[in-house]
This record gives sequence, structure tokens and C-alpha cells, in this order.
Amino acid sequence: MAILLEEKGIKFNWQAIIVIVLTLGFVGGITYILLSSPEIVQIVAPIEVKQTQELSRIKLDTATIKAKADSMQLRSYIGPQTTGKLGRTNPFLKF
Repeated sequence: MAILLEEKGIKFNWQAIIVIVLTLGFVGGITYILLSSPEIVQIVAPIEVKQTQELSRIKLDTATIKAKADSMQLRSYIGPQTTGKLGRTNPFLKF
């Protein structure tokens, strides 16, 4: 005959506690990463970037460019675009 003695006291479910702690740590880490303000890195822009920014501010008037004599001498070497025959007339016919 076997005698079973039970311990008196509180039993802990250690797996559940570990899972809860890891989950809270993961959620806290993600929250910290997403909500923390990033450090601002001071980068000195090269001269080429400054020149590009100056060029981007230029406003071009296409009407005056097209009206100049130099642009009137330009010719188009490409013919008009045409849409060719696309697909088959009856796609359900056999080849």
C-alpha cells in the first residue's frame, strides 16, 4: 500500500509566470523602440546636394522655351505612335 503525502503550501505554475514575464518584456521592448525619439545625426551636406537643391527651386516656363528660335529648329525623329493588333480576335479558338 502506498502512502501519498501532499505538501501543504502554495503551488506555482512557473511556466505561466515565465511566459507572462517574457511577454511583458517583449511588449515593453517594442514599445520602447517605437516610442523613443531617435538621436538626430548631424550630417553636413556635400556641395553637390546644395547645388541640386538650388536647381530644384528653378521655375521653368515651357511656353517661353518652346517659343524660342532654337527650340523651333528641333525635329522629331520618331514617328507617331500607333497601337498594333493586340491579342487574338477570338481567344477561345485553338491554335
